[in-house]
Amino acid sequence: MTDFQMIRAGEQTIAVRKDLRVPMRDGIELAVDAYHGQDDKPRPALIAMSAYGKELQALALTMPPQRRPSPMWDGCIEAGDITRVVREGYVHIIGDMRGTGAS
Repeated sequence: MTDFQMIRAGEQTIAVRKDLRVPMRDGIELAVDAYHGQDDKPRPALIAMSAYGKELQALALTMPPQRRPSPMWDGCIEAGDITRVVREGYVHIIGDMRGTGAS
């Protein structure tokens, strides 16, 4: 099992496993990050892939809260709201598509 780090996102603590390698049938490996609750119990996963890179998808976790609507950024990212997905009991898997980012 890969070690994970804990990050604080508002009132929530989220465990993050970065740069996991997922092998494809043809031998190519895709890079993914996994976000989940603090414990290590099995849970269903929601998977999101984007050509814009997995690092960008987690930007909202490190930004200060923004008023809505924000003149700077509204928090909309292709992968969805990581904190909500984790709060609802899922693992949120966000990956780099083949040929992008670390894949």
